[in-house]
Amino acid sequence: MGTFRVTVHQARVGEPLGRLRRTDRTGAVCTDLLTLKKFTGTRLLATSVGAKDDHPGRDPAPHQIEPAPVGDDLRYTSDSAPEGHPVAELTKTG
Repeated sequence: MGTFRVTVHQARVGEPLGRLRRTDRTGAVCTDLLTLKKFTGTRLLATSVGAKDDHPGRDPAPHQIEPAPVGDDLRYTSDSAPEGHPVAELTKTG
């Protein structure tokens, strides 16, 4: 599937939460802008929208993502049908 890099910061509902940068196997890079949609204490939902400067083949439509803790890692799931409903296991690097 490629490489995912997520950068987030503290946010309130409706505010910018961070960015997701994906590099696929061919080297194409997509950047998504994340906005906090809902936080319940155990569950975080965000809206992900493709950045305006993404490559032409990218679907910029808003979609929902859900990052969820799995041990020391983070599972990223997306409901984006055009992108194939991506799922990734992310490891903290910094």
